Amino acid sequence: MPLLERDTLVLVTAASSYTGANIVLALLSEGYKVRAAVRTEPKADALKQQLQRAAGDRISALSFTLVGDGALHGAYDEACRGVSGIIHVAAPLPFPCENIGEKILQKGVDMVLSVLASSTKARTVKRVVLTGSADSLFDWGKGLFHDHTYNGSEWTPSTWEEAEKGQTFLDILPAAKKYSEKAAWEYVQNNKEAIAYDLISILPTVTLGPYAGDIHSIKEIGGSAFFVVYKAQKSQTDDEMGPTIIPHAVDVRDVALAHVRALERGQGGKRYIISAECFDNDQILHTLADKGVLKRKVEAEKVHASSKGYFQLDSSDGVRDLHLTYRKLDETLMDTVRQFEQLKDK
Repeated sequence: MPLLERDTLVLVTAASSYTGANIVLALLSEGYKVRAAVRTEPKADALKQQLQRAAGDRISALSFTLVGDGALHGAYDEACRGVSGIIHVAAPLPFPCENIGEKILQKGVDMVLSVLASSTKARTVKRVVLTGSADSLFDWGKGLFHDHTYNGSEWTPSTWEEAEKGQTFLDILPAAKKYSEKAAWEYVQNNKEAIAYDLISILPTVTLGPYAGDIHSIKEIGGSAFFVVYKAQKSQTDDEMGPTIIPHAVDVRDVALAHVRALERGQGGKRYIISAECFDNDQILHTLADKGVLKRKVEAEKVHASSKGYFQLDSSDGVRDLHLTYRKLDETLMDTVRQFEQLKDK
């Protein structure tokens, strides 16, 4: 029997984000009521408009709550009241910035602790699902090419001190994700007599795919989806794509469904790696070229990324426990292309 029944109320933080909006749509589609936490009224209005057509009649099950600085104690008290499940997506990543330790690392920890403390007060919450990242697993000092299969029991050796000195986003992200997630697990362990819920973390790899619902301007897009389509399509040489950062990817719609399934049937106390397949930038270029999207010859040899010696991931727990069937990379890329093609002149 599912832990959460359909038609119960679920809170989603950072609901207007790329991943958050896909999670909101997945929850609505699966029959849940959703309370979407956003920072401002305009963000609430924009998200409702974005999801209106895709959600159809289910849009009536979407409500909003405004949360300002989520790192403040009590910030989520009202948002958590009466909900059965929480999906905590929000994370502070305002890079570049000064004082990385305070504005990214510590604030990420404080946001997690804030939402968990509010969940404890609510007494109605049965499960919290935390959006982590597979970056929190990897030993980045070993590079991409090493003979190891990572699983959900591992943690990156990246430290707080190293992240504070970081020069790039990727210098900071692994430690930021590690410390905020560890803070969540420690809170649950230290307060197990007081809490009425359990915790699951979802650890996606590079997240690709279309935005949820309708977007109306190129100005609304960003992140990995922008990188894959626009940078690849506009590239005149393979080198313009830059190096592969993480050689594993997953469709954002599958990430969203993983969060929903974790609420329903995931095993409390587990970390689930969510990853569909090994990939790299050469494979993206070849896929787009084969589909007629890339109007130039790809210079790199056509070899599947899984044959190149990249580190591997064990994502079998998610497939088994969460009943996931992952989309293939070519489907993900082409769905993204079709969405962005509609925005060429906007």
